[in-house]
Amino acid sequence: MTRKLPDQIEEFKSSILSADPTAKFEIDVPAAANGTWWIDTEVVDGSAIICWSRERDFGLYTGNEDDFGTRPNELHRSAQTAAARILQIINHLSAGRVAGLNLADLRQLTGLNQTEFAKRLGVEQPAVSRLENRSNVEVDTLRRAVEALGGQLVMTVRLPTFQAEFMNSAACPAANDEAPPVKTAKDVSGRTVKVKAGLWIVERPKKRAAAKFIVREAKPKGSAKTGRSTKPRPAKPT
Repeated sequence: MTRKLPDQIEEFKSSILSADPTAKFEIDVPAAANGTWWIDTEVVDGSAIICWSRERDFGLYTGNEDDFGTRPNELHRSAQTAAARILQIINHLSAGRVAGLNLADLRQLTGLNQTEFAKRLGVEQPAVSRLENRSNVEVDTLRRAVEALGGQLVMTVRLPTFQAEFMNSAACPAANDEAPPVKTAKDVSGRTVKVKAGLWIVERPKKRAAAKFIVREAKPKGSAKTGRSTKPRPAKPT
Protein backbone atom coordinates (compact mmCIF):
# COMPACT_ATOMS: atom_id res chain seq x y z
CA MET A 1 0.00 0.00 0.00
CA THR A 2 1.41 3.36 -1.07
CA ARG A 3 1.60 5.87 1.75
CA LYS A 4 -0.10 9.19 1.15
CA LEU A 5 2.25 12.14 0.84
CA PRO A 6 2.03 14.65 3.70
CA ASP A 7 0.25 17.89 2.84
CA GLN A 8 3.47 19.86 3.33
CA ILE A 9 5.26 17.83 0.65
CA GLU A 10 2.31 18.15 -1.72
CA GLU A 11 2.43 21.93 -1.22
CA PHE A 12 6.19 21.91 -1.87
CA LYS A 13 5.69 20.02 -5.16
CA SER A 14 2.95 22.41 -6.26
CA SER A 15 5.19 25.42 -5.59
CA ILE A 16 8.02 23.91 -7.65
CA LEU A 17 5.68 22.94 -10.50
CA SER A 18 4.23 26.45 -10.64
CA ALA A 19 7.76 27.74 -11.39
CA ASP A 20 8.78 24.84 -13.63
CA PRO A 21 5.96 22.60 -14.98
CA THR A 22 8.56 20.09 -16.24
CA ALA A 23 9.97 19.44 -12.75
CA LYS A 24 10.39 15.82 -11.62
CA PHE A 25 10.45 14.37 -8.13
CA GLU A 26 11.86 11.20 -6.64
CA ILE A 27 10.67 10.67 -3.08
CA ASP A 28 12.06 8.20 -0.54
CA VAL A 29 9.41 7.17 1.97
CA PRO A 30 10.64 6.51 5.53
CA ALA A 31 9.93 3.19 7.23
CA ALA A 32 8.60 4.88 10.37
CA ALA A 33 5.61 7.20 10.33
CA ASN A 34 7.61 9.96 12.04
CA GLY A 35 10.74 9.39 9.95
CA THR A 36 12.45 11.65 7.43
CA TRP A 37 11.25 11.96 3.84
CA TRP A 38 13.87 12.62 1.14
CA ILE A 39 12.79 14.55 -1.96
CA ASP A 40 15.08 14.60 -4.99
CA THR A 41 13.92 17.60 -7.04
CA GLU A 42 14.95 18.02 -10.68
CA VAL A 43 14.18 21.15 -12.72
CA VAL A 44 15.50 22.55 -15.99
CA ASP A 45 18.61 24.16 -14.49
CA GLY A 46 19.63 21.27 -12.22
CA SER A 47 18.63 19.22 -9.20
CA ALA A 48 18.78 19.34 -5.43
CA ILE A 49 17.85 17.16 -2.46
CA ILE A 50 15.63 18.29 0.39
CA CYS A 51 14.42 16.42 3.46
CA TRP A 52 11.24 16.80 5.46
CA SER A 53 10.07 15.55 8.84
CA ARG A 54 7.30 16.56 11.20
CA GLU A 55 9.83 17.58 13.85
CA ARG A 56 11.97 20.04 11.86
CA ASP A 57 9.95 20.66 8.68
CA PHE A 58 12.09 21.17 5.53
CA GLY A 59 15.87 20.79 5.66
CA LEU A 60 18.18 21.96 2.86
CA TYR A 61 21.80 21.07 2.22
CA THR A 62 23.82 23.88 0.64
CA GLY A 63 27.31 22.41 1.17
CA ASN A 64 29.09 19.51 -0.48
CA GLU A 65 28.14 15.83 -0.57
CA ASP A 66 29.97 15.21 2.71
CA ASP A 67 27.22 17.14 4.49
CA PHE A 68 24.60 14.51 3.74
CA GLY A 69 23.76 12.44 6.76
CA THR A 70 24.49 15.39 9.05
CA ARG A 71 22.28 18.27 10.16
CA PRO A 72 20.85 20.38 7.27
CA ASN A 73 22.40 23.78 6.60
CA GLU A 74 19.00 25.46 6.41
CA LEU A 75 15.60 24.83 7.97
CA HIS A 76 12.34 26.13 6.50
CA ARG A 77 8.90 25.91 8.10
CA SER A 78 7.02 27.02 4.99
CA ALA A 79 6.75 24.73 1.96
CA GLN A 80 6.56 27.75 -0.36
CA THR A 81 9.72 29.29 1.11
CA ALA A 82 11.52 25.94 0.89
CA ALA A 83 10.56 25.62 -2.78
CA ALA A 84 11.70 29.16 -3.55
CA ARG A 85 15.00 28.52 -1.77
CA ILE A 86 15.58 25.26 -3.66
CA LEU A 87 15.19 27.15 -6.95
CA GLN A 88 17.68 29.78 -5.71
CA ILE A 89 20.22 27.08 -4.82
CA ILE A 90 19.85 25.34 -8.18
CA ASN A 91 20.24 28.68 -9.97
CA HIS A 92 23.45 29.46 -8.05
CA LEU A 93 24.94 26.02 -8.69
CA SER A 94 24.09 26.06 -12.40
CA ALA A 95 25.87 29.44 -12.71
CA GLY A 96 28.93 28.16 -10.85
CA ARG A 97 28.25 30.28 -7.76
CA VAL A 98 28.28 29.32 -4.09
CA ALA A 99 24.91 28.00 -2.96
CA GLY A 100 24.95 29.79 0.40
CA LEU A 101 22.31 32.36 1.28
CA ASN A 102 23.18 35.93 0.31
CA LEU A 103 21.44 39.22 1.04
CA ALA A 104 19.56 39.34 -2.28
CA ASP A 105 18.30 35.77 -1.73
CA LEU A 106 17.13 36.73 1.75
CA ARG A 107 15.28 39.80 0.50
CA GLN A 108 13.53 37.78 -2.22
CA LEU A 109 12.48 35.09 0.27
CA THR A 110 10.82 37.75 2.43
CA GLY A 111 8.86 38.98 -0.61
CA LEU A 112 10.34 42.49 -0.79
CA ASN A 113 11.68 44.32 -3.81
CA GLN A 114 14.70 46.61 -3.60
CA THR A 115 12.60 49.77 -3.30
CA GLU A 116 10.65 48.39 -0.31
CA PHE A 117 13.87 47.15 1.28
CA ALA A 118 15.50 50.56 0.79
CA LYS A 119 12.57 52.26 2.53
CA ARG A 120 13.04 50.05 5.58
CA LEU A 121 16.75 50.83 5.67
CA GLY A 122 16.17 54.55 5.19
CA VAL A 123 18.22 54.70 1.97
CA GLU A 124 17.59 54.98 -1.77
CA GLN A 125 17.13 51.96 -4.06
CA PRO A 126 20.57 52.30 -5.74
CA ALA A 127 22.21 51.94 -2.31
CA VAL A 128 20.46 48.59 -1.82
CA SER A 129 21.60 47.43 -5.26
CA ARG A 130 25.21 48.28 -4.40
CA LEU A 131 24.89 46.58 -1.02
CA GLU A 132 23.57 43.34 -2.51
CA ASN A 133 26.36 43.23 -5.09
CA ARG A 134 29.13 44.03 -2.63
CA SER A 135 31.54 41.14 -2.04
CA ASN A 136 32.60 42.33 1.41
CA VAL A 137 29.96 43.68 3.82
CA GLU A 138 30.71 44.87 7.35
CA VAL A 139 29.06 42.87 10.11
CA ASP A 140 27.20 45.86 11.54
CA THR A 141 25.82 46.78 8.10
CA LEU A 142 24.71 43.20 7.51
CA ARG A 143 23.11 43.05 10.95
CA ARG A 144 21.06 46.20 10.27
CA ALA A 145 19.99 44.85 6.88
CA VAL A 146 18.85 41.52 8.33
CA GLU A 147 16.96 43.27 11.13
CA ALA A 148 15.24 45.50 8.53
CA LEU A 149 13.95 42.28 6.93
CA GLY A 150 12.57 41.15 10.28
CA GLY A 151 15.36 38.73 11.13
CA GLN A 152 18.31 38.38 13.48
CA LEU A 153 21.92 37.87 12.47
CA VAL A 154 23.60 34.93 14.21
CA MET A 155 27.22 34.00 13.51
CA THR A 156 28.68 30.56 14.13
CA VAL A 157 32.35 29.74 14.59
CA ARG A 158 33.51 26.22 13.72
CA LEU A 159 36.77 24.76 14.95
CA PRO A 160 38.04 21.16 14.82
CA THR A 161 37.06 20.58 18.44
CA PHE A 162 33.84 22.59 18.82
CA GLN A 163 31.17 24.74 17.25
CA ALA A 164 29.58 27.73 18.97
CA GLU A 165 27.63 30.92 18.41
CA PHE A 166 29.98 33.86 17.99
CA MET A 167 29.27 37.43 19.07
CA ASN A 168 31.45 40.50 18.69
CA SER A 169 30.94 44.16 19.47
CA ALA A 170 28.78 44.63 16.38
CA ALA A 171 26.47 41.77 17.27
CA CYS A 172 26.27 42.41 21.02
CA PRO A 173 23.55 44.78 22.25
CA ALA A 174 24.65 48.33 22.92
CA ALA A 175 24.77 49.72 26.43
CA ASN A 176 21.60 51.75 25.88
CA ASP A 177 19.67 48.83 24.37
CA GLU A 178 16.91 47.21 26.36
CA ALA A 179 18.35 44.61 28.70
CA PRO A 180 17.26 40.97 28.23
CA PRO A 181 14.42 40.00 30.55
CA VAL A 182 15.32 38.13 33.71
CA LYS A 183 13.22 35.05 34.44
CA THR A 184 13.29 32.54 37.25
CA ALA A 185 13.50 28.76 37.08
CA LYS A 186 14.21 25.76 39.28
CA ASP A 187 17.57 24.00 39.05
CA VAL A 188 18.16 20.30 39.74
CA SER A 189 18.45 20.91 43.47
CA GLY A 190 15.16 22.79 43.64
CA ARG A 191 16.72 26.21 44.14
CA THR A 192 15.12 29.20 42.45
CA VAL A 193 17.67 30.79 40.12
CA LYS A 194 17.54 33.65 37.64
CA VAL A 195 17.78 33.05 33.90
CA LYS A 196 18.99 35.96 31.76
CA ALA A 197 19.59 35.69 28.01
CA GLY A 198 19.58 31.88 28.29
CA LEU A 199 22.23 31.82 31.04
CA TRP A 200 21.77 30.56 34.58
CA ILE A 201 22.65 33.20 37.16
CA VAL A 202 23.50 31.60 40.49
CA GLU A 203 23.50 34.09 43.32
CA ARG A 204 25.79 33.12 46.15
CA PRO A 205 24.75 34.04 49.69
CA LYS A 206 26.17 37.33 50.78
CA LYS A 207 28.92 37.13 53.35
CA ARG A 208 28.75 39.29 56.43
CA ALA A 209 31.17 42.15 56.28
CA ALA A 210 34.20 41.70 58.51
CA ALA A 211 34.31 43.96 61.55
CA LYS A 212 36.43 47.02 61.00
CA PHE A 213 38.81 48.27 63.68
CA ILE A 214 40.16 51.79 63.43
CA VAL A 215 43.51 52.28 65.11
CA ARG A 216 44.28 55.86 65.94
CA GLU A 217 47.68 57.03 67.06
CA ALA A 218 47.65 58.09 70.71
CA LYS A 219 48.38 61.76 71.12
CA PRO A 220 50.51 63.00 74.04
CA LYS A 221 48.75 64.91 76.73
CA GLY A 222 48.88 68.60 76.48
CA SER A 223 48.88 68.64 72.72
CA ALA A 224 48.13 71.80 70.81
CA LYS A 225 44.55 70.65 70.32
CA THR A 226 43.71 70.53 74.00
CA GLY A 227 45.83 73.51 75.02
CA ARG A 228 46.97 71.80 78.18
CA SER A 229 50.51 72.04 79.53
CA THR A 230 52.86 69.26 78.70
CA LYS A 231 54.77 69.68 81.96
CA PRO A 232 54.23 67.01 84.61
CA ARG A 233 51.98 67.98 87.48
CA PRO A 234 53.65 68.50 90.85
CA ALA A 235 53.17 65.71 93.34
CA LYS A 236 50.53 66.24 96.00
CA PRO A 237 51.90 66.95 99.52
CA THR A 238 51.65 63.98 101.84
